[in-house]
Amino acid sequence: MMSSDRLAGLSQRLRITKVTCRRTVKTPTGDTEVEYEAVIVPAEEGDGWVSSLREAKVATHMLALQADIAAHEDALASGTIPEKFCRDQIQSVRTTYARLIQKDLEREAEHE
Repeated sequence: MMSSDRLAGLSQRLRITKVTCRRTVKTPTGDTEVEYEAVIVPAEEGDGWVSSLREAKVATHMLALQADIAAHEDALASGTIPEKFCRDQIQSVRTTYARLIQKDLEREAEHE
């Protein structure tokens, strides 16, 4: 088993290059699926940006939020969910992801 020091070292060296998020809205009349993939662009030399595990987690939340919204909007457009349900779900995911992103940014600030 790896020691916590070795795990911490591995986590610090880990670089994420791609984030993929898929969302499906399932209804009795059909499913609507959206998949987004984002490539994390390498930083310009010297700008200090790295795609750390923490940064990738925030990027995942940001991309997942957009995938959730798009899946619900597409389901609304295809007539498989009602407008009020769509609005309520989008508001809910926006609130939830905002909390997750804020929490991750606070954790990031604590480690700087």
